[in-house]
Amino acid sequence: MVEPIRRAHARIPCDKPAQVFRGSVKGGLLCEARLLNLSLAGCYVRLRRPLEKGTSYRLKVTGPQGPVDLPCRMVREGPRQTAKDQKDQVEFNYGMLFNLTSDQEMLLRGILDVLRREPLSAKEERLERSLRDYWAR
Repeated sequence: MVEPIRRAHARIPCDKPAQVFRGSVKGGLLCEARLLNLSLAGCYVRLRRPLEKGTSYRLKVTGPQGPVDLPCRMVREGPRQTAKDQKDQVEFNYGMLFNLTSDQEMLLRGILDVLRREPLSAKEERLERSLRDYWAR
């Protein structure tokens, strides 16, 4: 029997916009993305551009105190799927691991506090169940 993955930090389901940049400090905008879940350790994102495993990236998300840059690297690739709005466009799903300073962690905690207080939409609830089933395999 396969042991389920144990995480150090709970992932909070969400459906929030983000931007992906190349490099941990400076670098150009690669693409727009959707955060599907978020924790202090990392996140799961969906985007329309492939990423390279182990490469440094930066996610920019909007928090209660404004935009927050989250340095990260791609550590896991999830299933690919066809975009619902464009049948010929592929969407990529990735697990990202954060490499945060203490200031960035404090700002991320603010975002997580807001997400914990918000009720899940029906779409987020379905997404959370499907992700939980996928990663438990």
